[in-house]
Amino acid sequence: MSISVFTTRLFLLALSATLLFAGCKRKYDEPPVEEYPVLTPNTTIADLVARHTIGLPADSINTDIIIEGIVIADDRSGNFYKNIVIQDATGGVQIRVDATEYYNKYPIGRKVWVKCNGLFIGDYSGVPQISFDPAGSAIPENLVPTFVVGGERNLTVTPTPRRIEDLSRADLNTLVRIDSVQFATADANQYYSDPLNRVTTNRTLLACNGGRTLLRTSGYAEFAAQLTPQGMGTVVAVVGEFNGEKQLFIRELTDVVMNEARCNVGAGGPPITIGDLRALYTGSAVLPPSRTLRGMVISDRLGNNWDSRTVVIQDATAGITLRLTDPHSLNVGDEVEIAIGDDSLKTFNGLLQLYTATGNIQLVSLDRKSVV
Repeated sequence: MSISVFTTRLFLLALSATLLFAGCKRKYDEPPVEEYPVLTPNTTIADLVARHTIGLPADSINTDIIIEGIVIADDRSGNFYKNIVIQDATGGVQIRVDATEYYNKYPIGRKVWVKCNGLFIGDYSGVPQISFDPAGSAIPENLVPTFVVGGERNLTVTPTPRRIEDLSRADLNTLVRIDSVQFATADANQYYSDPLNRVTTNRTLLACNGGRTLLRTSGYAEFAAQLTPQGMGTVVAVVGEFNGEKQLFIRELTDVVMNEARCNVGAGGPPITIGDLRALYTGSAVLPPSRTLRGMVISDRLGNNWDSRTVVIQDATAGITLRLTDPHSLNVGDEVEIAIGDDSLKTFNGLLQLYTATGNIQLVSLDRKSVV
């Protein structure tokens, strides 16, 4: 073989390898593009929800109804279990699905269409939901893609600003933002839920304007063992309800931002006697209304017989133990005034106590009186 022929063949072999490599590289740089289906909704979520009367058995859907919404809550954090929550411009609804880790297919921010024919629209304790049968059963996992069709991803739903006292049924299953709120003193710096026993837990949220509601967290949430903040700020949450009482459910810890100084929720309330305060307790923890409590210290701090965060006061009607957030400097005979409303009335080892912030206590007079 001549040198020229050998050179030509070597050149052609190198050229072929270059073209082959270029072709492979071009395919590697161009991942397949996901093609989304396009369905046309013919009913809003609000209109679908309106077909059902709260408290009655779920209503069957036997027409070709299609709704469209964006996922606002999934099961990634564990705080939403077998419920996809979607929202459109008119309202929100839960979709019961017998599936776990569905956030891989229906994550927050994904558009979905629900082909409702053959499903049921009902409610669970007042919260609208789409189910597989009149009893509220979840859609079997293998049938979920038949009814719930995924579309574009990474869409944004802007939370609606709301005040606690303005929350209504129209807000159920929708994303809201509530400003100037804080956890009640007894619920600040506490676990969001019970991670050991996996028990769902309610924590009280108080608004600086006096409103209050519950933040409910599953014991299976990945943030159950995290501590609630002690400051004041903003909560973004999905609105729920249990027998007429509104509740809030966060998706992730980033939904709670409380870096500001706490506000004095209980300031300015009308007076209440210790006897009337004690009467509010009927066997389970209760948050008293915003009131002003007045009494005289009868526990001796200096004798070291009491914890530095515990003080006992009494008035003409009764006495009560105060459990404080920080050590106090009160002495026997001090007359004090306490702004309550940011606290909790509950028992500890059978003793009824008012859990309140040390900063809520004001010394009325330095002229100490006899407690005899």
